[in-house]
Amino acid sequence: MTSAIVCSAECDTLTFRVQGQHVQVRIGARRRMALSVEHDGTPVLHLPAVHDHEEARRFLDSHGDWIARKQSDRARLALLKPAKQLLDGEGFLVLGRNRMLQLVDDTRHRSSVTLTGTTIEMPRELAADQAKARDALKAMYRAVGREWLLEGFRPWAGRLGIEEPPISVRDLGGRWGSFSRTTGAVTLHWAAFQLPDPLVAYVLTHELTHALVSHHGKAFWSTLRDVLPECDSHRRELDLFARQAWLGEIH
Repeated sequence: MTSAIVCSAECDTLTFRVQGQHVQVRIGARRRMALSVEHDGTPVLHLPAVHDHEEARRFLDSHGDWIARKQSDRARLALLKPAKQLLDGEGFLVLGRNRMLQLVDDTRHRSSVTLTGTTIEMPRELAADQAKARDALKAMYRAVGREWLLEGFRPWAGRLGIEEPPISVRDLGGRWGSFSRTTGAVTLHWAAFQLPDPLVAYVLTHELTHALVSHHGKAFWSTLRDVLPECDSHRRELDLFARQAWLGEIH
């Protein structure tokens, strides 16, 4: 794969073109170069404030196959993204277990849902408004995530020999999790709490490992395998679960 660097005089930034497609460039407070692929398939090159243009070009060239694989994954998963109906009996995964939606006549909790051992109770009035119902379900997953994280992340930070970082749960688009080298904070997607416990732990430990190794090279996977020997099988399972993860689509 070959790339071309174009210096834009209008915005005084770099843009890249790889096999006819543009690569967005984001310059920020980071120490190393990195690549990501947005939910819509757009590749993004992350550069530190002080960087060498030729080194950036070589870095992009060497990761051409990685970009192509990620774009392929994004396109495949986008086609599989399920939508839910707000009807009695619709299933929602919560930590790997299926919970059935149950519409109830509840005038006390009109804007929230209640998670029970086997069901998700939603007021009929709330179900009549798709946007509010979607927000209520996302809020439920965020609450499940915060509760899980009260205990779930502590052993993994300890095994990696790092301090417990700030951690939050929110929408991350097409990513299960993220790690900020600037703040040291970890963020998990609310949808990650549809996964079984071992896969949530994998996503979390993956992001925590970035506190030690910023890239996804051999050193990263070696470090992750040291604390989570099952990481390769978990990685494959995560790809399968991604096909059925609900990201908020309602019809």
